[in-house]
Amino acid sequence: MELYYAFFKILRHNIRAIIIYILVLLGLIIFLTFQIQNIKYSDAVHMTEEYEKIWEDYIGTEPTGVSFHLYSSLDITDSQELKLYYFFNYVAFSIMSVTATGIAIMFAEFQNDNTDRRIRSALVQEGKLFFLYMSAGLILAVCIWFIHILAAVCLLGRTIFGIKGILAALNMLALAVSAHGFATLMMQFIRNKKRIGVTINMLVLIMCLISGVFTPQYLLGDTAKAIAVLMPTYWYVKAGDIICMNQFIETFNYIEIIRCIAIQFLFAVAMYIFALVVNKEREDEAGGVLKGE
Repeated sequence: MELYYAFFKILRHNIRAIIIYILVLLGLIIFLTFQIQNIKYSDAVHMTEEYEKIWEDYIGTEPTGVSFHLYSSLDITDSQELKLYYFFNYVAFSIMSVTATGIAIMFAEFQNDNTDRRIRSALVQEGKLFFLYMSAGLILAVCIWFIHILAAVCLLGRTIFGIKGILAALNMLALAVSAHGFATLMMQFIRNKKRIGVTINMLVLIMCLISGVFTPQYLLGDTAKAIAVLMPTYWYVKAGDIICMNQFIETFNYIEIIRCIAIQFLFAVAMYIFALVVNKEREDEAGGVLKGE
């Protein structure tokens, strides 16, 4: 319990910076979502008017039920669908960046705390201590995910409580857990508080660029896709595309969505295991438990 107390004591001192960082990123994402949604919606309205005019001029009847779809699936005349798609697409960077950076910086600071030294000097089993680190970080990851869900509720309203919104939220939770695994792994290689924030954000940005967060995945080249499939962000975007790009989610869509979400959780498990192996090797060499630099 002393570990949890020390962790949340440090979190209390850093919570203001974390919240400001979240609000800045979410503000930027919501701004971009509205801007792109307005552009796409205006284009759709213009296209609808032109289509109706051409139809009346050449066919002589007034068309009904006209709508245009992005990638032949997403109805771009539906502003809520557009906001759902773009918000949950761009939020991949925010959830990865805030979760991974926040957790890594918190534990980098924790490892320099006197409480950490006292815990290391006690007879604490390595597996138990590593589990305590992981569980404390997961609590923070879920809290960050919940803040993003609150932002989605403010932006989308009741849409977030529909089947698409629920699946998108679950998909984002899987990415938050992957971000925690990513931070846990990075902590084994970078313990400096000043360097780890910059390094993680650079890596997250590269992951998002390659995975199709800022550009559609169908525009990615074969080399980029071959690299992207090794990153959880790729499967997050892929699941998000299936969720948002289909007006009606069929059984095979559910199977593919679950597969993409499961792969993200598997990425997290793989990173936990790799981090534990690296930590165990270091402890065998140093003769201590979770020994810092």
